[in-house]
Amino acid sequence: MKNKKEDKRGENIFVGFMFIGTGLGYFMDNFLAGASIGMGLG
Repeated sequence: MKNKKEDKRGENIFVGFMFIGTGLGYFMDNFLAGASIGMGLG
């Protein structure tokens, strides 16, 4: 069975990348593209 702590960390990293992506998208006036980039990295 997987460790719960590891799952949480992976989730946080994913969310972090999502925020970075949306932040980039915000500055580039393209929110959805930024979110997609963030999800791609995550």
